[in-house]
Order: sequence, then C-alpha cells, then structure tokens
Amino acid sequence: MQQIRNSILPNRAITSLAEYFNKELVEILYNYIQSKSIPRTFAADLIAIVRLMIRKIGNHLYNHLPTFGDMVIRSVDIAGDSSKELIVKINNLIKTMLSKYLNVAFHQSKEFLAIGSVEGPIIVYAVKQRQRLKVLEGHEVMISAINFSKKGSRIVSYCEKERALRIWKIKAGILTFTGILKKCYIIFVDRHQKRTKLEYKGKKEDMYPKVEFAQAKNQVILYLSHESAFIFTV
Repeated sequence: MQQIRNSILPNRAITSLAEYFNKELVEILYNYIQSKSIPRTFAADLIAIVRLMIRKIGNHLYNHLPTFGDMVIRSVDIAGDSSKELIVKINNLIKTMLSKYLNVAFHQSKEFLAIGSVEGPIIVYAVKQRQRLKVLEGHEVMISAINFSKKGSRIVSYCEKERALRIWKIKAGILTFTGILKKCYIIFVDRHQKRTKLEYKGKKEDMYPKVEFAQAKNQVILYLSHESAFIFTV
C-alpha cells in the first residue's frame, strides 16, 4: 500500500488508468472498505489511494463522487472515536475533493458534506452522524457549483447548462424545501428581475463558476469569471 501511495505515475499511464481502469479500481476500493472486518490501517491506506486518484485523474472521476462520499461515511464509522490517523486521512480526502471539484461543498462546524452527482441530484451527508442525510432532486444535469450558508442552514447550487440557481433550506438537521409549492427556490439567472452586476476583481487562477450566500440573508452571489459576478435577491 505504501509503495502504491507514494509512487509517481507517468502522464501516459495516468491517462490510461483514467480511461480504462478507474471504474474497476473504484469498485475494488469501495468493496474493500465496505467489508465488515476491515482494519483501520487498511482503511486509511484505501482512503489515501482514493485521494491520490483524485489528485492525479480527478477530471475523470466525476461519476464516482457519490461513491467517494459513501466511502467517507464508512471510513468515519470504522474510525470510531479512537483512530486519529484515519480521521486525518478522511479530512485530507475531503480537502482534496473541495480543491478539485466545485460541485462539492463541506460545512466545517456542522460536518455536512454535499456532492453534486452527474445526473443532477445533490447528495448531502451528515459526516458526524455517519449517514446520508438527504438527496436533493431538482437539477436535471450535473451542477457547476455548490456552497453552504455561513450557519449551515441553507445550500445554494448553480447549474451552468440550466442557467439556474437553486436554494435549499436545512432545518433541525433535516433538509426541507423552501419556496413555492414546497420546492426549492429557483432563480433563472438570465431573467431574474432582482439581479445586479457586482464590482468584482478575483484571482484568475481560481476555479469558476463559484456561488455563495451574501451577507444579506436573502441574497446569493454568482461568480462567472475573475471579472464577472452578479448578486441575486430572493
């Protein structure tokens, strides 16, 4: 495990792995970590390998993001309250996912993990409680960006293909829908009446689009590029 984890693969081998073997490899790692009697040290090595895969071939692994979320929950369960090494590996994996994917978000204090699937639904995990909390259905294709509010009481998601933002409400640890007919509140970015262009000069090296809640409770901000951003009032 240590040798695999620390090896540096040539670019051609990485591309080959991504194109032909990533599905099989993810399934193997997932099946191992789901086994009933897996040792904590073995689980830590598996999580480290997943993190290496995301770092090396992350652009080829979007289909597997919900599987990685399930692996995080299973690993937390294995770690229990005593395996600090495994918890560190899990935290490092989550950080790597956040740095690689704009359709993944994590709320630090509440330990909620949100992952946008390629089909559109968003899977929300309660990491501390070691469970899937809710599947948010609304988007019909993969979202481009997602974020939690500062208090972790709401989620905002943006889909570039749909040109739409969706706002979801979290209440008492259970995700519920807010807005008309008990569905999530939808903002169509090209025709929303309360849209204002924002004076913004971001970093070119940042990933875009990005989305976040503004300081005002009823506003969200959409960053389309390092020089283009809009604020929407609900």
